[in-house]
Amino acid sequence: MIGVAYRWCHFNVQALERPATGMFVHLERDAHNPLPPGLETIGPEQTVIRTRHGREVERYRLSPVVLNPEQVEGSAILPRPSR
Repeated sequence: MIGVAYRWCHFNVQALERPATGMFVHLERDAHNPLPPGLETIGPEQTVIRTRHGREVERYRLSPVVLNPEQVEGSAILPRPSR
């Protein structure tokens, strides 16, 4: 998982040093907002619907992206939770 925000500079996490691919998850209602700097889409978006008790609660957009760390201050590789 990759974190894209200046705040990650303040944590003891590994800085992202080369371009990485991943999935950018954002609320569909915020889909009109541009992607954060340094992210570039590399494929078609998908929509995922979260439901509760059979009713739609929220829609999310999943965008495959590549992150260029030279364009993002504070990008980091976030630790995976242990299972």
